[in-house]
This record gives sequence, C-alpha cells and structure tokens, in this order.
Amino acid sequence: MAKQISYKIIPLCLGVLTVSLLLGYIVLAWTEPTMSPPGGNMAPPLRLINGAVSLTDATHSEGNLTNVNAIIGYNDLFLKGNSAETSPVYLAGNEIKMYTSGTQRMKIDSSGNITISGDLNVSKGIILGGVKKTTWPSGGGSIFDSIVFNPQTTPPSSPVRGQVYFDANSNLMKYYDGAAWQFMDRGYLSGLIGYSGVTHTRQHCVNAGGMITGISGDGTNTEVCKFSRSSCPSGWARAGNWNTHASSINPDCNTGGDYCGNNKTTCCTVNACNWSNNDPKCTYYSYSKSSGGWGDRVGYCSFGRTGGCDPNRWCGCYYRPPREIYCDTFDTHTKSYSAFGSTAITEIGCK
Repeated sequence: MAKQISYKIIPLCLGVLTVSLLLGYIVLAWTEPTMSPPGGNMAPPLRLINGAVSLTDATHSEGNLTNVNAIIGYNDLFLKGNSAETSPVYLAGNEIKMYTSGTQRMKIDSSGNITISGDLNVSKGIILGGVKKTTWPSGGGSIFDSIVFNPQTTPPSSPVRGQVYFDANSNLMKYYDGAAWQFMDRGYLSGLIGYSGVTHTRQHCVNAGGMITGISGDGTNTEVCKFSRSSCPSGWARAGNWNTHASSINPDCNTGGDYCGNNKTTCCTVNACNWSNNDPKCTYYSYSKSSGGWGDRVGYCSFGRTGGCDPNRWCGCYYRPPREIYCDTFDTHTKSYSAFGSTAITEIGCK
C-alpha cells in the first residue's frame, strides 16, 4: 500500500533547497584575497592595480578623492593621467617635476629654484626683488630699468662660458670666455686715465692693483686710479688731493720745550674724512729761545726744576757754578701738519 507524503515535508524541502542555493551563491561570489591584509583591492572608486592607486577601473567612472589629509608615496609619488606619456606630475625626494608629452617642462628643486624649459607667459604681472612689472618692452628687451650686480672681490667659482660679474677690485664688469676671466670693455681699458697730465692707462691701473674711480668737481678731470694704501706706487703721482684718511695728530705733538718743561710743541688734529679731494692738514706751533744772549737769572737749577721757572719765558740751566737758571724771551714758529705720507691715509688717488 503506497505511503502518503506528509504535507509538512514539502515546506521543509523548499527551505533546505533555498538555503543551499544561497550558500552556493555566496561561495561562488567570494574571491580569495591574493595577499595578506590590508593588501589587495579596495572598493571602487579606489583600486590597487599593479601597486598603484587608481581612481578608475573598467566598470566604474572616475571618482573624487575628498577629505584626505595627505597622499604619501613611500618611495616616489607619480600622479599620472590616462595617456602613455611620462607622469604629468612627479614628486621625487625634494624635487617636483612636471611633464607634457613625455618631456620635462618645469622643475622645482630642494632650494626653491624653478627651472622652466619653455616661455613664461604672464598675464598679470611678475614680481622680482620686490619690484612688480605689468608692462613689457615692445620688440623684446629687458623688463627692468636697470640691473644691479652685487660687487664681488673674488671671481665666482666653477664659472661657465658667458658668465659675468662685477669686479669690486677694478670697479669693472668681467666675463668668462671659457678659459679665463676677461674685462668686458678692453678698448676702454686701453685708454688713458681721465686726469690731466696722466701717462698711465686704465689697464696699468688695474694691473697695479688699483681701481678706476670716477670723480667730479675737479675741473675737467673725470677719473683717477684709486689705491688702498697711504701713498702712490713707484712711478705714479698723486692726482690732486683725492684721498680717504683717518683721524690723526701731528707726530711731534707735546715734544720739545725748555729746561723747565714749558713751551712744548702744541698738538693739532686732522679729522677723519671719506673719499674726497681735500688736503688733510692742520696748524700747530713750536717754540724756541730768542736769538742773542740770555736774560736775567731767576733761580738756581735743580733736578726737580722748581725754583725760578717762568712758564711765560724760555728758560735754560747753565751747568756751571752756581748752576743757575736763566730765562729769556722765545720765538713762536707756525707749522703745518699734513696727513699725506702718514698711515692716516687709507686710500689715495693717483695718475
């Protein structure tokens, strides 16, 4: 006799079948990771493809990366477009490089220097050294009214052909010809120094260690050869009174005088002066006994020079018994002290 199937078995079978189908779908849909966490793919729109983070894949449109504090490349960081060209933006170490069509166009190095291989197209203005320029010369040319070269006492190291600098020693521009530093205007150097009665050329001045220096207020003279020394070199003559000098006092200041220590040579001071056409002089006085015999005896000579010394007269001691002090009138001599020839002169103009 055939058995009847209970009505309760049918729902149970359907439930088991449904659960089996669901488990099979889950198992088939799961893809085993290819590396240990946290490696592997990320959910779109970010995906890890060949070690690079991509914002796109075959099935998802380009996404946006927002609210990100930083993107860190543990080696070099490439920000690459869809084309096959070299990365448009490349951050490596302390440099930033930008490319178009596979060619580097701009670089910012670790010192902040910017190198651009093409033209710099500025639509508003450019500020260099605190000066903003918004208009440009027609037909090219410099955008500056003038360019200032900082004077250098020594040539730049490791020069390249075409490099220039302002030589502080000669007061002239120099350029590097690929082998040695040369003065830019050799014709100018071959000419005579612009001072009357001169026999030396500007080249002679430079070779002697001098500096061609422009002057004014000295008639028709326009320049001298300036030396950083107290006197002109051998074979050179002073050009007017052009000099720089420090403060100085006549070297025989407070010397001489009579037996009693009075009437010594006075002192005068030449004040310091910067480069100018002036004669650094001052006037002082020295004294001596008047001609003729001695006048009256005023006391006895003593080691301490105490008795009978008259500060208003020239006094002397006769070393004979009784070694008496005699005083007489004295003469005044006016003298002039010039700093020329002394170490007070620190710069001098020569021709």
